[in-house]
Amino acid sequence: MHQAKFEKGLDPENAMAAMDRACQLIEELGAGEVVGGAVDIYPVKKECRRIVFEPERVNKLLGTNVSVDDMMDYFKRLEIEYDKESNELIIPTFRQDLIRTADIAEEVARFYGYDNIPTTLP
Repeated sequence: MHQAKFEKGLDPENAMAAMDRACQLIEELGAGEVVGGAVDIYPVKKECRRIVFEPERVNKLLGTNVSVDDMMDYFKRLEIEYDKESNELIIPTFRQDLIRTADIAEEVARFYGYDNIPTTLP
């Protein structure tokens, strides 16, 4: 479980929360004195990655016929948003591992169930 967390990459948006928690522990444990202020070398919030939503390609890669509604349900559970205007999936910053359509297909396969995917020869 913990391995998977780090395989997906670390969310840069969690740095401040991690720093606050570290300072809290330093104070609680009497391990030092916490001074105010922070140095931020990450001043601009990172934009969420966008991937063009291609349900036909996802089904072709998996050899399935998963409905768009089912895929949208999976994405919602993964906190992936859909921009109808641009037909793009908006990937949250904590999912650094989702880069292309094949990565989206892997997530669809995981939720759809590997046992439900027909076995075929190449």
